[in-house]
Amino acid sequence: AEADRGAEITALDYATTLTETRKFVERHKVARRVRYQPGDLNQVDFGRAAYDVVYLGHILHIEGEQSSRRLLKRVARALRPGGRVVIAEMVPNDQRTGPPFPVFFALNMLLNTAIGDTWTLGEYRQWLRAAGFRRVEAIEVGSHSPVIIGTK
Repeated sequence: AEADRGAEITALDYATTLTETRKFVERHKVARRVRYQPGDLNQVDFGRAAYDVVYLGHILHIEGEQSSRRLLKRVARALRPGGRVVIAEMVPNDQRTGPPFPVFFALNMLLNTAIGDTWTLGEYRQWLRAAGFRRVEAIEVGSHSPVIIGTK
């Protein structure tokens, strides 16, 4: 929002989380361009062709495979033609032998959740294509995992 003064942002999360989000939005002086949508991302209607970009920041690991795949299909419907989903997650290599952080995070999900996990870039590519994204790319950002971008 700071970089693009024409951007309009919809922040979707539980009401208690959005209370904290408002503090950041106000601190960065972008409040007039942010709309808040309280609710459960699995229940809120995203609409059709309503957005240019949807950011899923560290969400899919807790949702499990089936819920994540359904969510990606709903996101694809909500994006305008040429729109993008940006996914930030812990992504292990295809053999699931590294990098250490995503592998240990997968263990954490196994021990502490019923369905959480980490998924490989190959799995994300498959899910995104099945959801209707025509192009999938991974951008290295200097951390343990790339950012994954799917273009509709």
